[in-house]
Amino acid sequence: IGQVANAYYFNGLIEEFAIWSSALSNTEIPDIQASNAPIDLRSDNGNYTSSSNLVHYWRMGDNDGGAGTTVTDIAGSLDGTLTNGASFGTDTP
Repeated sequence: IGQVANAYYFNGLIEEFAIWSSALSNTEIPDIQASNAPIDLRSDNGNYTSSSNLVHYWRMGDNDGGAGTTVTDIAGSLDGTLTNGASFGTDTP
């Protein structure tokens, strides 16, 4: 999520972003997406059983108080920085 040669910026909203060390199964993905509220991907829940493979996980302000410019990686150590006018929002999908 960023840019290529000062072009192609992402224009939208991101609630959560995660990276795993292995692919999720076809039964895990619907469980993650079907929830009306974001689930904590650090814990197994229903058909989602890949919490031990979670490498990076950004909740986009949930654990940062929704303020400032740092997006904390709560599963790893790769914090992000909001730049170019990006900000935390209060909308919930």
